[in-house]
Amino acid sequence: MGFIKDEILQLEDKIEALSKKEIDVNKKVEELVKTNEKKHNKNYKILNDKIAKYETDIADIEKANRKNIEIVENRVNIDLIQFENLVLSLSQVCPKLKEPELMALIVVIASKPIDIKTLMEILNQTNRTRFKKGFVDPLINEGLINYTIPDKPNSPKQKYVITEKGRKLLEALEIVE
Repeated sequence: MGFIKDEILQLEDKIEALSKKEIDVNKKVEELVKTNEKKHNKNYKILNDKIAKYETDIADIEKANRKNIEIVENRVNIDLIQFENLVLSLSQVCPKLKEPELMALIVVIASKPIDIKTLMEILNQTNRTRFKKGFVDPLINEGLINYTIPDKPNSPKQKYVITEKGRKLLEALEIVE
C-alpha cells in the first residue's frame, strides 16, 4: 500500500508541476497577446496617421491644381485653333525649339509675370534645372519671354513675362489684344 501511496504522491506532484507550467504558459500567452495588441495598436495608429497624411497631401495637390487651373483660366483665353496656330508659328519662327506645344503654353501663360515654380506646377514639370534650360532659356534666347529682373537672372524673386516680340506673335494670331 505504501507503494501505491508513493505513486499517488508522485502523480499529485507531477499534476501540481504541470498545473504550475500551465499557469506559466497561460501567463506567457497573455503577455504575448498583450504585446501583439500593443504592436497592432501602434501599427494601426501609424497606418491611420499615414492615411491622414496622404489624404492631406491629396487635398493639398487638388487645391494646388485648382489654383493652377484658375491661374491659367485668368491668363489664357485661347481656343484650340488659336493654340494650334501658335504652336505652328513657334515651330516656323523658332525651328530649334523642342516641344512647341509646351513652349506655346509658356508664352501664353507668361502674358502676365509668373515665377518658375508656379509655371512648373501648372505645366506639371518637376525638374527645375531641366525645365529652365530646356524651355525657359530657349524662349528667352528667342526673345519671346524675358526676366522681370534682367540684371539678376538667379534672383529668388525672378519672374518671367512675355516680350514685345512674343506679344506681337500672340496679337498676330488674335490670342491677345
